Order: sequence, then structure tokens, then C-alpha cells
Amino acid sequence: MCVRSSAKMKNPHLLELPSELYSQNLVLRLPLVAHGKAMFDSIQASLLELKPWMDWAQNPPSQAECELECHSEIERIAAHTAVIYHLFSLEGGVFVGEIGFSVIDWQARSFELRGWVDSRYTQKGLMTEAVNSLCDLAFETLEAKRVFMLCDKRNSAAIRLAKKSGFLLEGILEKSLQDVRDSSLWLDRCVFARVN
Repeated sequence: MCVRSSAKMKNPHLLELPSELYSQNLVLRLPLVAHGKAMFDSIQASLLELKPWMDWAQNPPSQAECELECHSEIERIAAHTAVIYHLFSLEGGVFVGEIGFSVIDWQARSFELRGWVDSRYTQKGLMTEAVNSLCDLAFETLEAKRVFMLCDKRNSAAIRLAKKSGFLLEGILEKSLQDVRDSSLWLDRCVFARVN
């Protein structure tokens, strides 16, 4: 049995995440409980756009629940079960969304990318910047072999984002997703990936 390639990889517990990442128009920051109010405001402003795709948007969280979610994100990062960053505009420091790897297979170095952006700041290329920043972190620091995105086949904005960010369509997972608003509907998902 050959373990040479995995032996060269750093133990996930020894990897240090930068507290901030910068792109042209964004600062990506590790979560703080203090971000909860800004997250709440951002979600409230974006519910119309979030509800078709996000199950958690069906019963939007309160401000206190957003603060608890920030606390949970901090714990998941500390436990190395997730990598999550909050997005802030470089100019003005406004909270504009979040992005992260919420499903991680450290053995395979495979990371599932998920995120959302405040609908008041869409069409500015911010999520593309965030995706590319997180992919750079994954491949350069976290020794990722694969970063992938799953999205509802009907979600044209997510599909455009994946393609614009250099992800390739690997296939369609038929009837693999329940509609977030009607659990009797089973939908197809696209699988997009970037590999190293």
C-alpha cells in the first residue's frame, strides 16, 4: 500500500486559516458573533432571491439566530469541519454575504463550495471574486485536489457563476434534490468542479 502522496499533506489541524483574504473589491473575514446583525439585515434584504434556492430562507432566522449561526460557524472552523468567510465590501466595509466549504473530506482533499450574496450587491462580480479567493486558498493553503459546487439545474445565476469562475460541468445528478418550497418535487442538480 502506497501512502507517500497523503503523507506529504499537512494535517488539517496544523493548517492556519488567514483571518482575512482580500480581492479587488472584497475583504473575506472569518466569522465573528458581532457579524450577526449585519448578516440578519442582509438576509432580510435578500429573501426574495434566496427563497427559491435556500432551505434555511423558508423560515428566515432572527437576529439572535444569526448571532448563534455565527457562533456555530466559529465552532465548525475550530473543529476543522468547515471553512467559512463573511464577505465585506472593501470600500465601506458593508456585509454582503458569505462563502465557504461546508462539506469537507480531508482524506480526499475535496471541498464543497457554498455561498450567497446580498441581492442589493449582485451583478457586480463580487461572488466571482469571493469564489476565486476561496479556491486560491483551497489549492494553495489547504492542499485541495478538488473544489466542487452543486446547484439546482434551474438556478441560472449559480450556473453562470460556476462557469465564470472556471468550474467545469461534470454531470447532472437526476432527481437528487427536493424543491425547497415543495418537498413533493424532486429536481436535478448540476455538479461543477475545479481540480488540481
